Amino acid sequence: MMNQVIIVDDEPMIREGLRSLIPWEQYGFSVIDIAKNGKEAFELYQRVKPDLMIVDIRMPEMGGLALIDLIREHDTKIHFIILTGHADFSYAQKALSSRVDGYLLKPLDEDELIDLLIQIRTELQRHNAINLLQEKDQLWQRDLLIKETLSEPIDAKNLMTFYDKWKDHGLQEDRYRIILVTVPESMDKVHAALSSIANEKKDAIPFSICTFNGVILFNEAIHTEKKVAAYIQTTKGYGAIGATVTDPSRPVSIL
Repeated sequence: MMNQVIIVDDEPMIREGLRSLIPWEQYGFSVIDIAKNGKEAFELYQRVKPDLMIVDIRMPEMGGLALIDLIREHDTKIHFIILTGHADFSYAQKALSSRVDGYLLKPLDEDELIDLLIQIRTELQRHNAINLLQEKDQLWQRDLLIKETLSEPIDAKNLMTFYDKWKDHGLQEDRYRIILVTVPESMDKVHAALSSIANEKKDAIPFSICTFNGVILFNEAIHTEKKVAAYIQTTKGYGAIGATVTDPSRPVSIL
């Protein structure tokens, strides 16, 4: 997946020249749009949330530094490179305080920009890897909580902690039902299929515990229940559905 770039400069030749000068895809980037000033660039940012913006400093309506400050109020992860014709110490100092990745002067040295792109790509890859590990850990923690919930009643002295964890994992509904699924396919394949079904209506979450896969249905979730039942039938598997409960701390009886 390519990292997305927006180029912001009030000079058309700079905008178009920069877009065609660098073999962006070779370094893991794709220029998805261009803007002629900071105001236009902020509107683009709000729509597409790019990974990198290359901005000029002096532009009509809104300059590059004002644009960076505005975006930094909402986003600490986006990367910026300043490309300017002004070698001004105060500008460079302000860019540093705004956590800009690079300050390049016109006319552009292509190799300097490529070096920065490689550095930023490495940082984005590291950040994405960390996010993936965190997401996997959160899913593991959620599955563990579901396993504990299905195994036995929660001790009264641990109820508040349990409810806090339950809400932290996005489980804040009025009613719940459990469907346990066993089909002659790998656990990962079944989990992927149940995830696809659950994501259609966003009214259920999949889980994997021990040798079982399953879904927690929120409130009615009739469409999702039927889709899970159809999947079980198609794969010649078995399913068991629990009674509706309003308190997730109580054990669920399977019908």
